[in-house]
Amino acid sequence: MSEKRLNNTIYIMYLVTENYKKAHSLTTEQFLELDAKYNIINFVGECPDIFDSMTSQEMIEEQVEEISEAKNRLSCSILRHQQKARSCLRAVLYALPEVA
Repeated sequence: MSEKRLNNTIYIMYLVTENYKKAHSLTTEQFLELDAKYNIINFVGECPDIFDSMTSQEMIEEQVEEISEAKNRLSCSILRHQQKARSCLRAVLYALPEVA
């Protein structure tokens, strides 16, 4: 990645972050906690060209949509782990002798 493209990407990440914080009345710390959970900045960094031509409102809407999708992915992942855990527990319970 060229230095110019890197600088542009960083600037877009900054704009997207500031727009989102302002729209949702978040502090930097609150935004970073949200980012740690849903990788918002990473999403912007992976496709900065999408955000390059967006208005502030469009940037916010794109982030809200991505966070919603990330929550759904997280929920599905948790559900898969819970189902796997139940399946393992069921196998263990059937393998153990019954206690009177």
